[in-house]
Amino acid sequence: MSLNDLPNANNRPDELQSFPPAKVNEADRKKLKQIYLSLILIGLAIGGVLSVGIFIAMNHFGLTARPERVEQS
Repeated sequence: MSLNDLPNANNRPDELQSFPPAKVNEADRKKLKQIYLSLILIGLAIGGVLSVGIFIAMNHFGLTARPERVEQS
């Protein structure tokens, strides 16, 4: 076995060498930032609607009222 037969970074298959490292594009960065912020805002909106709905349901079933005091004998 010679040194040329050993796998190393210089003897990669052509498929791996044809894909250069990804360069950060400013337009891609802005688009990802916009998607990230929109996902956060959508999550906050859904969470707000759910919390209001849960509060209304808890009021409807009387789960938010203070319990009555029970005297111990």
